[in-house]
Formats: sequence, C-alpha cells, structure tokens
Amino acid sequence: VMLLRDHPRLDVWISVSVLVLVVAPVAEEILFRVVLVEAFQAAELPAAAALSALVFGVIHRRPDQLLGLCVLALWLYRLRVRYDSLRPAILAHAVFNVLALAGVLRQLTQT
Repeated sequence: VMLLRDHPRLDVWISVSVLVLVVAPVAEEILFRVVLVEAFQAAELPAAAALSALVFGVIHRRPDQLLGLCVLALWLYRLRVRYDSLRPAILAHAVFNVLALAGVLRQLTQT
C-alpha cells in the first residue's frame, strides 16, 4: 500500500500488479501447496496441509489476518487435491489477490 501510495506512477502499478496477480500466486502455490506440504508429509509430520497453511499465514506478516490467511491456504490446498492440479488454486489465489488489490486502490482513492 505504501509503495503504491508513495509512487503513484503507471509503471509502479503495472509492476505491482504483475507481482501480485501472476508471480505471487504461481510461486506461492508451488511453494506452499506442493513443496512444503510434500516435505511435511515426507517427514511424517501430522496435518501437513495445516502446518503449511500456518507457515503461509505467518510468512505474510499480518497477525491481524493470520486466521483468514490460514483458512484461505487450506481452501487452496483443498482445490489442489480435489482437482489434482495446481491450476485451480493458482486461479483462486489470483482472484483473491485481485480483490485485495482493488481494496488497496479503493483505500488510496479515498485518502
């Protein structure tokens, strides 16, 4: 939010949008719904998806949103398992980020 507020230029908005809407969903879904869950499962840790969801929530460094981020992460994992593909989770993650970015835009235009 601060980056977009402090640098309200088109190139900054485009860069942030690509990161938030493409790079983050793809990278985070691979990392949290595949790599981390499978690593926890290989280590025979119980509730691998829940542990991965907790790490997902914590890594975002938003204590006020931790529970919601954990629920989101579990839902994204469920999409991956249900459809046996990462694509639905990536798409859902991108949609979630679109809504978050729209909230940032709304916040910036109201100040």
